[in-house]
Amino acid sequence: MIIKDILHDRYDFTDDDKAIIDISLDNINDLFNSFDKNTSLYKRELDQDFEDYLIASIKELDGHDFIIKLEIDYDKEKISEEQIRRAIKNHFRFLYWKERKKVSKQITKFLLLLLLGIALMAFYYQHSKFITNFANIPMYSKIIIEGINIAGWVAFWEAFTCLIFGFIPISRNRKLYESVSKSGIQVKKT
Repeated sequence: MIIKDILHDRYDFTDDDKAIIDISLDNINDLFNSFDKNTSLYKRELDQDFEDYLIASIKELDGHDFIIKLEIDYDKEKISEEQIRRAIKNHFRFLYWKERKKVSKQITKFLLLLLLGIALMAFYYQHSKFITNFANIPMYSKIIIEGINIAGWVAFWEAFTCLIFGFIPISRNRKLYESVSKSGIQVKKT
């Protein structure tokens, strides 16, 4: 399989065929956001460059099982390997939770747009009969009614766009964040 060969050229693999995402850091501070220095380790945000690199690597693997291998020069630090694992997993669990909140916002947006579309179309169909029966209605009234028709269709379009295209990136991100929070993380002192 070509994809597997390409992945094997780019990544090392464990004996049980899990890709190894190998990340080397100069010190423990490269792992965390510099604004979070006084926050407890488990509540710290990860450094954005570290997070971006990790996410890009996972996306390259396209669903293949993986482990994260960190090499950190932190002999002077009093932080255990387990604390680092827990901090990374907590960060990605938090990102997963944020994506779950986005789902409820997308559902609310979808329902509001759908209801708006239904209301506008009902108003249009009720009043379009009125326009066709009377030829002496002012032009601005006809324009307003046709504008309501267009607005109703646009609301329907946006509702279904939200439903179809809004949930796909959220679903992908949730799977990605969940995979990191459940992955194996090896920490090696250098």
